[in-house]
Amino acid sequence: SGSVLAQKVGRGTVWLTSARGITVALGLIRTTILARLLAPDDFGLMVFALTTIAVLERFSQSGFEKALIQRRKDIREFLDTAWLIMVVRGLALFAILFFGSVLVADFYEKPAIISILRVIAISFPLRGLTNIGVVYFKREMIFRKQFAFQLSEAIALLAVSIPLAFLLRNVWALVLGMLAGNLVQLVVSYVI
Repeated sequence: SGSVLAQKVGRGTVWLTSARGITVALGLIRTTILARLLAPDDFGLMVFALTTIAVLERFSQSGFEKALIQRRKDIREFLDTAWLIMVVRGLALFAILFFGSVLVADFYEKPAIISILRVIAISFPLRGLTNIGVVYFKREMIFRKQFAFQLSEAIALLAVSIPLAFLLRNVWALVLGMLAGNLVQLVVSYVI
């Protein structure tokens, strides 16, 4: 039983390291191509938006996913509650970012960021609606599914943002690429 666990962990390390490596490689390819197509100001606006999202994410973590993964007993009875809390959190963060976008724009002295933040705010409900069952991938060490789940977002980002950058030549290629990544990951969470 110990050797079986060691083999599982070894295979899992390969899967997750591969997922991380591929995600980083796809991100590097995407950034390199987008840097040639978009203006530095576009990246600057996106950095302001992503910083705002990171702050909201950091201060609103619930810890439910970690608790479900670490719980030794059956977690099925908690899944609906945890999912509902994730959905409510996503909607609350959407509202905060949507209505607070004017304050963020004033803080950064960038009025153009208002519409960007309001569209990016959609990513919170999308992530909140993600199937809570994905915790089983980590809990039960189902690394192939975790690999597919993680990689789906990076592939969608690349597949959407680059063609949009050729068409739009502005920050909206980044914004819509991000939303596409969130939407694809949401769909994949239910498919797998």
